[in-house]
Formats: sequence, C-alpha cells, structure tokens
Amino acid sequence: MDTPPTGSFRRDPNAALAANPVGIVPFGWDRIPSDLPELARLGFEGIQVDGGEAAMWVEALTDHSLRAAEVYLAIPCDADGPTAEAHDVVETRLAYAVDVGTENLVLAVDGGPIRDAVTGHATGGPSFTDDGWERLGGLVEEMHTVGTDAGLVVSFHPHAGTWVETPAEIDRLFSMSSRLDLCLDTGHHLVGGGDPATTIAEYGDRLRHVHLKDVDPRVLGRLRDGNLSGFTEATGARIFCPLGSGVLDLPGVVATLERIGYQGWLMVEQDTMWEPTVESAAISRRILEWVCSPRR
Repeated sequence: MDTPPTGSFRRDPNAALAANPVGIVPFGWDRIPSDLPELARLGFEGIQVDGGEAAMWVEALTDHSLRAAEVYLAIPCDADGPTAEAHDVVETRLAYAVDVGTENLVLAVDGGPIRDAVTGHATGGPSFTDDGWERLGGLVEEMHTVGTDAGLVVSFHPHAGTWVETPAEIDRLFSMSSRLDLCLDTGHHLVGGGDPATTIAEYGDRLRHVHLKDVDPRVLGRLRDGNLSGFTEATGARIFCPLGSGVLDLPGVVATLERIGYQGWLMVEQDTMWEPTVESAAISRRILEWVCSPRR
C-alpha cells in the first residue's frame, strides 16, 4: 500500500517545478496562527506574514512546519516618488521582515485614487514625474542592498492601481538598476496589460519570486471598457478568481518557469473571492498541482 501523503498533496518528483516550494498569500483569511493548520493541510509550505508580533509568528510557523515565505512592503508614493514618510515605513518593515525570519522581502508602491481610476488602461495616463522615477529608483536600489545584506531576497512587485503597473513602467524602473529583481504577480500583470509568460521569459535571470493569480475575463472587460470606475470597484466585483477559471495561461506560465530554471516560491494568491477562503485556496492548490503534474 502506498504511504499516505502528508497534507493534501504528494509532490511528484517528475512534475514541473517539483522542487519549488508552494506558499499562499492569504487574502480573505484572518492571517493569524489559528489558520495555519488548515493551510498546512491544504499542502502549502509557507505563507506571507503580515502583522502581529514577530516572535508569535516564529513560534506558530515552527509548530506547523510552515515557513515565512515573504513580507510585503508598500512604499508610500505620490507623483513625485516616495513621500516624506517612506523611509520610516521602509525601516520599520525591514526590521519586521528580519525579526520574523522571512525569506523574501517584496517591495511595491502603494496605490491611490489617481492611479486607481486608470487601472487596466493606464498607458499614457498619470505617471511619476522624472524626478519621481529617479527617487523611487534610488530608494529601491538602497533597499536591495540593505535587504540583501540582511540575508533577504529582495524583489519588486508591480501592482495594479499603483504608479508601477504597465509593462512600460516595469521596463523603466528595471532599466534604472541592474541589480533590482522582479516579483511577478500574474494577475496584476494581466490587469496592467502584460503577458505573464512573455515577461517571465524576458526577465528570467532577474525573476526571484512569483505570485500566481488568475483574472475573471468578464470583470476585466468591464474595467477596460470603463464600466467600472477603477481598481477598487473591480476588486469589489471580484476581478480575481481561482487558478484555472480565468484568463491566465497557467500551463504556459508553468512551462516558462520550468524552461528558465526558476527556483523560487510559487505563491498562490487570490485577492478577491466569492467562494469561502478555504474553498478558493483548495481549488487553486489542486489546479496548480494538476498543471505541474506529468501527463501519463
């Protein structure tokens, strides 16, 4: 008789990305240790840690054999780049990431009404000033150095509804620093007008972290047609959906990650959902396992 798998999934050593750890960004969950047994049961190996005392998380994650896969840091920005409070936010969050023992520090810029309103069709819309780009580039370069020295993998996450969303904006930021690495969120990249598999191939040697997220085509169409006022209203309409049920070419993404030899985390994420959180997480986890599995 076969040995029962631990959790809900048995990793097939012949599967695509078999050695890559699978984590979750638990939107919709309480993000407290009481959820950890369920996440472990579903076959997740790590979690984005966000809030709560670092010592509490270290103990709770150890108890459930889970890892602190990432800490997310949204840099306060306006059109002129990082705001006056940005350095204080960065320093506090970096210290938290070190204390909680995370492996990845994921940088982004925060959103706001100006960019929220043009999400999904932001090309040619309001953007950073030239000075704003330079100030952001300098700060993320500094964060990469400081974070790396602290033992963290530091990457930048382009995000819908923020000042760095479109493929052109990604290219501009990354052209400013040869050391900056990428965290690609497939869902936000689709909303921003990008093709995830193409960008993975283009940025292969700089790709350090991946958020796997799918997009509902009907809601995306309403956003691009102007029938939704922006990203906030689109999230209320549940623009993100379980893996395999939207427009994301998940097989293409997996194949490209395998081809470039990607070795980082696969973070399942669904910012918005109609289903109960545990159901959405289970669907996405099983779909990912099926797509990665070798065809018999």
